Amino acid sequence: MDLLRRALSSNQVNHGAPGDFAELYRTNLIWNNISSITIAVIDFLHTFPDEVRLMWPTAFSIPKLLYFFVRYWVFVNGILAASTTGSLFPTENTSEQCVVNIKGAIVTAPILLIGAEGILFYRVWAFSGKDKRMLIYLIVQFIVIHVLLFYFVIRFMTTVKFARWQLPNNTTICMVSEGANTLLGASFVALLLSVTSAMAIMVLVAYRQHRGFDSRLLTTFYRDGIFYFVCLAGMASLNVACNWLAYGGYKYIFVQFEMVAHCILSTRMLLHLRELTFSWEGRSQPPTAHYHQTSRKSLARRSGDQ
Repeated sequence: MDLLRRALSSNQVNHGAPGDFAELYRTNLIWNNISSITIAVIDFLHTFPDEVRLMWPTAFSIPKLLYFFVRYWVFVNGILAASTTGSLFPTENTSEQCVVNIKGAIVTAPILLIGAEGILFYRVWAFSGKDKRMLIYLIVQFIVIHVLLFYFVIRFMTTVKFARWQLPNNTTICMVSEGANTLLGASFVALLLSVTSAMAIMVLVAYRQHRGFDSRLLTTFYRDGIFYFVCLAGMASLNVACNWLAYGGYKYIFVQFEMVAHCILSTRMLLHLRELTFSWEGRSQPPTAHYHQTSRKSLARRSGDQ
């Protein structure tokens, strides 16, 4: 760490990086950038036909706006994260320029998460039958938690410092040498709180409003929602643990995975919900004129017609 700090003050390229640093670079390269982007691309190719069939023909709505923002912004965030520090592409930036460039990736990350979380919260509201009081509560909770998330991320960003290193293969990269990792860990705690609270609300709504309500669509809606929430909570918990327990650059090993997982699960959740709704209605695709998220009232009416 002292060697890294000397690099910060000189802005010179350091040679002969320690062996563990080279391994950190290799891990960051394989797991945190290439793998995350590859997973996002595979998911995009796999679900693109469903997107064309289920999302493109529908009228403009908040879920549709959030879907397309999250769906495509994840690639922008991934490219920024991969290119700004030289982890995928060589860089000639000074350590100060590394700090400036990485701010783009750091700021776009919580914005991306807000979009993905918006889809999840919208699903919870739909599950409640689009109750107005529930909507007000969810909006307040969403704002409070994500203001905290932004606060922790921005505070962390102000503490980040970089050092430049030249690896044995002559690749020059910028690597984080200092940063208040407690603040980054707190941002993941806020994210975990958001996911678990949304899941708890969904369970409570199921118990109080839908108990004894026999509907395959509603049951699937609830079961899949809980599955997605559990997966997201698991990823957030993993990042919290890594941030507090891991060594050096390994603290950030699953950060990009968290971004990609949130985007994939939230967009797949919306696609699956629409697929279920249209299958229940006997249609293979939505009407082009208008589309409404299925409310509890319409679900009850369809169940009564059986």
